[in-house]
Amino acid sequence: MEIQIAPIRDTNTTIAINLTPGTHDINFYVTSPDWYQYVAIGIGNAMEDALILVMGHTEPFFDPNVKVTVHYSAVTENLDIIVHGTCHSCHALAASHIEFNRSLPLIWAVGPSLSLESDDLDAPIRRHISYGKFTVDAETATGSPPKLSEFRSADGKNIGVLFQEDEAVIVDRRPRNGIVHGVLYAIAALALAPIDFLVAGLLAAGHASRARKRTCAWTHYATATVYTGFVFAALVPGMMISRDHIRTRKYTTPHQIIGLITVALMGSMFIWGLALLFLKRSATKRNQALFEVGSKLKLSASHRWVSRIVWLLLLINIGLGLKLAEHRPIFILGYVALAGGMVVVLVPIYFCVWWCARRRRKEETETESHELPVIYDNYHR
Repeated sequence: MEIQIAPIRDTNTTIAINLTPGTHDINFYVTSPDWYQYVAIGIGNAMEDALILVMGHTEPFFDPNVKVTVHYSAVTENLDIIVHGTCHSCHALAASHIEFNRSLPLIWAVGPSLSLESDDLDAPIRRHISYGKFTVDAETATGSPPKLSEFRSADGKNIGVLFQEDEAVIVDRRPRNGIVHGVLYAIAALALAPIDFLVAGLLAAGHASRARKRTCAWTHYATATVYTGFVFAALVPGMMISRDHIRTRKYTTPHQIIGLITVALMGSMFIWGLALLFLKRSATKRNQALFEVGSKLKLSASHRWVSRIVWLLLLINIGLGLKLAEHRPIFILGYVALAGGMVVVLVPIYFCVWWCARRRRKEETETESHELPVIYDNYHR
């Protein structure tokens, strides 16, 4: 019987291959539990540039040059997917360096335990949870196309297949990079940002001695540094996990675009804050006013408002990230409720701080407007 069969016991999956002589057709037979989102077979040692057939409850194909005929497909009473089909001219469409000899390399993969629920050719299938490689004897597998009954009679037997490694490599269902990325982002947006804004508001609103103001200022610089550090740290695992998925490799998703904008703005605001600190300390040492009152207020206000916009973008982007990762709607709604509740609680607090800071700036403006002529006269005596 001209069939090569690979039973992958760790996933209860069986893959059988037959090559029709005188053509470039490949006949295949696949059985797998229907709780997998998909089953995939590829020709080659790696996914890159490989011809891959993806089978779920339907058999979608992306390359218009590939024609697939499904002879039989069903879901059995045991909830197993069965697909028997022919990939026409797949032999010729395989990568040029692949030789159909006694050591034909094949790859396989099964998707996560989710229903695809779509016949769309652009359906966003998730990353496989298990994969592996095996080698078949293409010469022995060449013969007249077997009937479905012949495939079924050999189901579960290892016929002419050499596994290149353990039968199945189990992929972590929860990628660590994604978890680290999300946790760091959440800590930055839901904890560190509110604390930093509160400290900055108290610094602007307080009426205290110079020593106490200096302590409050250094506290703000410390919280801002930690806050910025967490955001930049979250960027690293985010970029790493982006390389694992086709949709995210070009950084065109809303989550990635907003994330890069947020990081750029945050870095700019951090440098802006350090520059304001340096200029203020330099002016204080010379016993001079830092800027004219209007310019000083514009620079400080710009720093505050851009920082608030960054925080808002962080909150929105976490939700977009949860959607991109295809988390359950209840989880996304839970985050929206948490973020919304936090904003409702913090807005009155920030309003009180803003009102106090506004009064203080008004008093300082009136004081500086009376003192400027005196400073000017003393400077030119």
